[in-house]
Formats: sequence, C-alpha cells, structure tokens
Amino acid sequence: MGADYELPQALKIRLNKLGYDDEKIAEKITEYSEEARVYINLELEGFELKEEEIHLIKNNYIQYKLFSDVEMESLVEDKRIFIRELIANIKKNKLRLQNEEKEKAKRIKVF
Repeated sequence: MGADYELPQALKIRLNKLGYDDEKIAEKITEYSEEARVYINLELEGFELKEEEIHLIKNNYIQYKLFSDVEMESLVEDKRIFIRELIANIKKNKLRLQNEEKEKAKRIKVF
C-alpha cells in the first residue's frame, strides 16, 4: 500500500469484506493521497507546513475517504470534524507565529 500510510486493521478488514483486495485498496490510497494534497493546498495556501503536519492531515483525509467508502458514517463524521479542527488550529498557530515575527521586526527597527 502507500509507503507513508498505514491502514488501520479494522478498516482493512471492512474493505476486504466489501470486496476490496490489496491492489484496489492501494489504488484508493493513492487516489485519496492525491486528493489530500490538493485539499491541503486549497485549505492552507500561503502557509508553510511542516512535513509532520502534512502527513497528519493526509493520513486523516485518506481514512476519512475510506471510511466514507465503507459507509462507516460515525467515523466519517469524526474524521471530518478532526480534519476541520486540525486545519483551523494550524492556521491559528501559523498566523500567531507570523504576527509574533512581525512584532519582533517592528521592535528591532525601533532600536
């Protein structure tokens, strides 16, 4: 499957029960990984992200999409909320850091 993605065992079992073999699962992970990249670029355009942040969002997005495929609605909603809150927190923290940097730059010019 995806080299940087580990599928939760419960999800793999559910996908297998629905007729997904390892190749089909790998195809879906690749497809959703690309969707996640686009989603991250749209949601966090202009923000410099750490590799860990990208990895976390991407993995949760893939799970969100796979849970949706197997119609595990409560987990779909949990993942959707988690992703939304994660992105909001990343934006808030990045903006705070940018503002702190601007303030430092202003103070440096005064001296």
